[in-house]
Amino acid sequence: IDVDCEWDDWSDWSACQFTCGEGISMRYRKVLHMAEGAGKACDSSNREERDCSMSACPIDCVYNDWADWTECSATCGSSTRYQRRTSQAAQFGGAECSGSDEKSEVCHQAV
Repeated sequence: IDVDCEWDDWSDWSACQFTCGEGISMRYRKVLHMAEGAGKACDSSNREERDCSMSACPIDCVYNDWADWTECSATCGSSTRYQRRTSQAAQFGGAECSGSDEKSEVCHQAV
């Protein structure tokens, strides 16, 4: 007796491989009966994959390097100079930057 290969039903799709961004979901199936005699053999398609997209991954705020100090605010006596830095803003629920984006110090110029 010739009997063709018989596949079981596909399983449900798996959860996306990542919790955010792009990933892959898979499903599987098993052979119920192997081919017998001159029956049609099973192909190798026991697994399927598909792309899955989740929400964008959170991106935390990141400070850039400090800029050079500014010139002192006065040419004589006590004055202040500043140093600043910019940041890449948080996105998609990422953590905001903590700390200051500016610092200052007293500078003394000759009178």
